[in-house]
Amino acid sequence: PIFAPLIYYNLWIWQMVNQNLRVAMIEKAENLSLKYHNQSRVGDAIFRVYQDSAMINSVIREAIVSPIMGLYGIILGLVLIAFFDPRIALICLATAIPIVIATVWITPRLRVRALANRIANSNLTSRMQETMAALKIVKANQGEQKVLRQFHNDSHAALDAAFYLRLNIALLNVGVTSLIAIVTI
Repeated sequence: PIFAPLIYYNLWIWQMVNQNLRVAMIEKAENLSLKYHNQSRVGDAIFRVYQDSAMINSVIREAIVSPIMGLYGIILGLVLIAFFDPRIALICLATAIPIVIATVWITPRLRVRALANRIANSNLTSRMQETMAALKIVKANQGEQKVLRQFHNDSHAALDAAFYLRLNIALLNVGVTSLIAIVTI
């Protein structure tokens, strides 16, 4: 109960960051050339504004703020442990090496998976937008099955891309947590 206002304002700040990013992205899109808009898909732009703003927000929170807070906690913990027993502090510090190696090894794979996920979901959003915009023409030409197959394929590609991205994130989390548990034991 004491921390409720802090939680509220923390959420509010992150939502305002997200809102400001969306507004900035729309403003940027309005300033792009007609050539750019003719060559790009509307669904891709919608996906970028909706999803990329949230992703940037998440990256700031998870890739910058959380590691800084975590590093602060680790340094503080190591200083306290070193104060009582320097050998245990060195053991704890030595466990950070495999964690850093695992993180450095999997981070490029996460980037590849994140890009594939963004592309697949952008394609799905574009397919939905194009389908909805042309629904009358599709129905008039009895093309529902073809459009449904295309949507089904894009939807499965997005699902697969999201699955493999989440799988890599889970493997990293399990690996790091397991290393920490082994050292703790």
